[in-house]
Amino acid sequence: AFTEKVKESSNICVELNIENLIRFNKNAETIAYRVLCECINNTIKHANASKIVIDMRCHNDVLRVEYSDNGKGFDVDEVISQHKGIGLLNMQSRIKSINGLIDIISTLGKGTTIRFQMKIQNN
Repeated sequence: AFTEKVKESSNICVELNIENLIRFNKNAETIAYRVLCECINNTIKHANASKIVIDMRCHNDVLRVEYSDNGKGFDVDEVISQHKGIGLLNMQSRIKSINGLIDIISTLGKGTTIRFQMKIQNN
């Protein structure tokens, strides 16, 4: 529903690819949702992107998400070290709080990719 609102309210094309997605632990669902919202909000505010691609896959009780945009990119180390990226720090903190993994990759002029994964427990 959130990606549909983004499509309607911006000029950004959103491609959502889902494979084997199931309902899982409410806390983990909330964290995944909030991290994706932060990704989308960052793209809208800062990236000047025309496209977002979100791939979500559940396999063997692990949720893997890859989020990418074709925006202007940024220097991840600089943003984090200068405490400019509170949203990025929040994403990292949320994922780590449930023993998940997150990787933020961005290249100036080539966009940003954020990958995260977490163990899920079926409800």
